[in-house]
Formats: sequence, C-alpha cells, structure tokens
Amino acid sequence: MVLGEFDFSKYLGRWNLERQSTDGATMDGEACLTRSGQRFDYEERGTLRLANGQNFPFSRSYYFVVESGNLRSYFDEALSSLFLDLRIVESDDKHVGYAVHPCSDDRYQATFTFEQSSFTTEYVVEGPRKNFVLTTTYSAFPRRFMGDK
Repeated sequence: MVLGEFDFSKYLGRWNLERQSTDGATMDGEACLTRSGQRFDYEERGTLRLANGQNFPFSRSYYFVVESGNLRSYFDEALSSLFLDLRIVESDDKHVGYAVHPCSDDRYQATFTFEQSSFTTEYVVEGPRKNFVLTTTYSAFPRRFMGDK
C-alpha cells in the first residue's frame, strides 16, 4: 500500500527488534509483518528483561490497515479497536508517522520512523500511572542459506 510515496508493503517480512524503556526494562526478539488482502498482520516475540533482573517471554500482535491516507493500527485481540491512526509524512529521506492514543488517564504519543532498511517506533507515555519512553529499533533479519547453522 502506498501513502503518497510511502510503501508500507516494503516492510513485509521478519525483523530483529531491540526495545528499551527509560524505566530500565529492555526487550529483544523478532517481529514479523505479513499481508492478508488489505490487512497487514504484525506479531512480535521476545524476552522482556525488567530493571530488577527478572526475565519473561513476551509476545504481542497488532494489525495495520491503510485507510483514508493514514496507516491505522488495531489491537489484534479486539478486532475493531483502533490503537493508532498514524499520519505519514515525508521527512528528508524517510517517512514519519505521528499519532496519539489515550489510555484511561495516560497518553501515548507515538512516532514511527521508516527508513530504507530499518524502522523505529517511539512511545512517549505520560500520565498519572505511567511515565516512560519506549523505543524499538527494527533491523533486517539476517537471511540464511540452506546448510547455514
């Protein structure tokens, strides 16, 4: 799907992900973006490491749809629940999407930055219950050839 000159389908496939939070938590793992008709399915899995040293398996799913010139992200478990309505703009040699999501009294301000061979997401979360910045970097998943270990 193309939003102006932005082609979201070029990000289909598997990605390494590294996530950092200003509260000291980190996550690493992989993400996969696939397409089914007009819908782009996103799934991530990895290990969450809390600042206190505890480790947990982590997974999350969303889906994206291009609607009204925006990239809309929905919670996968509630098929009609809009999470983000990203307005994509061109900035230098990249595309950037901006959106805000209210979560009770907290507020998630999202910035998605799409570059040639990587992309990042940043959530600035502010409110009475949550205050942190969550940054995720997605890099190309290494391609393996038959016989590689």
